[in-house]
Amino acid sequence: MLFRATGIGLDIGSKKIKLARVRKTKKGLELMNYASLPTPSGVIEHGKIIGPVELGKEISQLVNKLAWKGQKVISALSSQEIFQHNFIMPRMSRRESREAALYRASSFLPFPLEEAAFDIFFLRNFENSEGRKREVFFAAAHRLQVEHLKTICALAGLRLAVVEIPALALRRLWNDSNGIDLIAFLNIGFSDSCFSVFTQQKLLYQRSFASFYEELISIAGNDNNLEEVDMAKNLQVQELMEQFGARVRYTMNLFQRQEREMIIGQIILCGGGARLKSMDEYLSVILDCQVQLANLPSILVLPPEIDQERHQEIICEFPLAIGLAGRGVLG
Repeated sequence: MLFRATGIGLDIGSKKIKLARVRKTKKGLELMNYASLPTPSGVIEHGKIIGPVELGKEISQLVNKLAWKGQKVISALSSQEIFQHNFIMPRMSRRESREAALYRASSFLPFPLEEAAFDIFFLRNFENSEGRKREVFFAAAHRLQVEHLKTICALAGLRLAVVEIPALALRRLWNDSNGIDLIAFLNIGFSDSCFSVFTQQKLLYQRSFASFYEELISIAGNDNNLEEVDMAKNLQVQELMEQFGARVRYTMNLFQRQEREMIIGQIILCGGGARLKSMDEYLSVILDCQVQLANLPSILVLPPEIDQERHQEIICEFPLAIGLAGRGVLG
């Protein structure tokens, strides 16, 4: 279901809650307004929403301040709460494919099938000795988490239109891959990071793992000092980066073993942890791959009053909220 009048995205992180509003122009998306507030303690645990009422009441204050009450919004659950798998199955109708994929998901979902909220995405059709086949991407979350998100939005004075996979929202902002067939996103959040791989607009692979951001802040003192932390001169930060780099490299290797003929050509870096100085250069070396900090793509127009500090904040911390908002006007 798609509401094209909706241009508001809500990104609920374990450290910060972000809202963004966009509209469509001849140049692409225009960022009309954005805002954030700290996530209250004790409402999110390991990516799982456990305090929807407290969250809703807190967000309502920001919504009232922005005068967005009653507006439709698009949001997403944490990548930690999304369980996915690629299935190869005979070609059949979408309804039959959904039923078959859900049945096969019973082998890895950590909750009963009747408690799942899920969707499927068709990736490719092909034929082999067994007949006409289709590769299907399956994604599911616990229905209770979706209900919590609905409760949050209702209490905040917003109308939840769509719940989306975070990686799809990020990919929406980078609709021009400059000829690169395979593009990946590394979103470094406060408690977890998500690595996702796309071929064109199709999500092939996604995996979440532990971040370093929370520990990094304890070393730096606060968020405002992250850009000044010099990895080359700080042994604690070097150790953190070695551990994190190993996790990213392991995740990439898992994908390469799954898709042996596919080589990742580019990794887009975003999230609060991306603000660490020279993070993109460090990962480019250890991953032997082009890693670049999320630059505001040509599809996005910023308000003229944005200064350099706020520009950096938008680049690292608001792509997901902006990408979610973009679904309402771009599809």
